Amino acid sequence: MNEYTASASEIVSGALQDNKRALIVGQRTFGKGSVQSVIKLGDGSGLKLTVARYYTPNGVSIQAEGIHPDIEIEDVDPDAFSKAIVKSVTTREGDIAGHLKGDREKAAEKLDVKEGAEEGALAWWKDVGSKKR
Repeated sequence: MNEYTASASEIVSGALQDNKRALIVGQRTFGKGSVQSVIKLGDGSGLKLTVARYYTPNGVSIQAEGIHPDIEIEDVDPDAFSKAIVKSVTTREGDIAGHLKGDREKAAEKLDVKEGAEEGALAWWKDVGSKKR
């Protein structure tokens, strides 16, 4: 994490840190620990109102303070970092046989079935066109 890590990412980082589920590495986060709600006013304008603050599970406010990493490191040189990354093939949820399908995958399957049906409907025409008279 770094100074650009904000809002929901800070909540997750703080929860992981407080529950000792991960070591947080990087720099102190941005500190976006407030929730705003926009209220539409009668004249068409709006009022942005802070309605809540984010806290870690241990009750520490994220607002303006951010999340302090367990291990603080300076900016990393992107070229050095890319060379240090181990490039390997990773198995993901979608690679597992019988996995629960996501919305995009379901939509793609419906499209494939529809296109297959259309091709089947036109198959007779291809047969007619290929026959010599």
